[in-house]
Amino acid sequence: MKETIHIDKIEVFEWYDGLVFGIVHAGAMQYLACLLAFDPDKRRKRYLMAQLSIKDTDIIRSLFFNLGPKELNNQVISKVLGQSHGVYLTDTEPENNKILGIMVPANAKMTNYPTLSFPLIDRAITANAVSEWLV
Repeated sequence: MKETIHIDKIEVFEWYDGLVFGIVHAGAMQYLACLLAFDPDKRRKRYLMAQLSIKDTDIIRSLFFNLGPKELNNQVISKVLGQSHGVYLTDTEPENNKILGIMVPANAKMTNYPTLSFPLIDRAITANAVSEWLV
């Protein structure tokens, strides 16, 4: 099922030829946006969009800016994603003041969250990521 959200603002934590990792604000909702795969030859991308509470948004922002990206380890992200009220996928890069189509992933994809190692772009452009998320 596809839904849409209107993006008000994006807090960019990592950027490489577009958003790689950040917090997307859409009305009263916040989402953790994470690039899962990027095929530069075909200009295709797939993002994970995980709904965040205000508390989790503040935790992620604080860890990232005060202690650096290494503090956003898999344990922190797994906990946040496990508590998320909604996990979605999108094939469109989130942009300020745009409507974004999001879809609920198949159950198999729900447990297959990305492994965080910064910079995330290094993982997103691997053949493994492209074959897993863009095929």
